[in-house]
Formats: sequence, structure tokens, C-alpha cells
Amino acid sequence: MKSNKSKISCKRGFTLIELLVVVLIIGILAAVAVPQYKKAVIKSRMTQGIVFAKAIHDAQEAYYLANGKYTEEMDELDVSIECPSNLICHIMPDSIYHVMPVRIQITDTSNQWTINYSFLHREDVPELADKLYCVSSNENTQAQQTCASMGKEVDIGSESYKYYVLN
Repeated sequence: MKSNKSKISCKRGFTLIELLVVVLIIGILAAVAVPQYKKAVIKSRMTQGIVFAKAIHDAQEAYYLANGKYTEEMDELDVSIECPSNLICHIMPDSIYHVMPVRIQITDTSNQWTINYSFLHREDVPELADKLYCVSSNENTQAQQTCASMGKEVDIGSESYKYYVLN
């Protein structure tokens, strides 16, 4: 004779422990991914700034060939490129070094790094002559990391700022 075994209905589902493990794994992945995403956004902004600076530099050189001098006015250049959002871009007289007529300066105010493009040979700092370089204050490690990720540090003897020649 066969015994009748009662059929027990099993409900399949997740236990509380399994759900907590999944939430923990998602939390760990998010903790790793969010900072990497922020770094990627900052590098993207810096790349936009570099492209802008190079376009303005080329337009400045064309203006110099035509007029024998550089300009401080963006409207006088033969380029129609707009500064990327979240960046401050301008051409300015070089009031710091007084050895070049203008420089292109692009600043990310939220991360406090600046990209400069020097035009003329700088006798006081030959390492930065005719180079695109990033400047960050010594207090801002995030800006230093951003500049360092895009270029090579150049020691020019500054106590307040670090300089990185961009690739």
C-alpha cells in the first residue's frame, strides 16, 4: 500500500537576509561608481576647455598674422565657438607675468582649476612657453588630481599653485 504524502505548497520568495545582502551590494557599487562618475564629468569639462582654448589660440595666431598683434576681444576673432557651460572663458591681458600681450583663461569655478594658454615665449618660465597648462591651488587636492590626470606637473617654484603642462 502506498502512503499518501500530504502535499505541502511552497511559496518561493526572498528572505530578509537575501534582500539585505542585495541592498548592501548595490550600496557598495554606488559608493564606488559615484566618485568615478564625478571624476569623468570633471575630465569632460576640462577636455571641453582644452578644445576651446586651442580653437581660440589658433584664431589668435591667425589674427596676429593679419594684424601684427593679438586681440583681447573675442568678437574680433574669426571663430564662432562658445564657451562650454559651467566654465568661465575669456581672453585677458597678462597682468601676472607682463611678458605676453594676452592669455586665454578657462576656469571651472566649482572645482577651482584653471587652464591657461600662453602665447609668447616666457623667458621667466620657459617650461610653460607656448604651452597649454592647468593651474590649481596647493590647497585644492581635487583640482590638483584633475590637472594631474590630464598632464605632467612642472615645478616653477610657486608656493601657492601647482602647474601641469597638458598633453
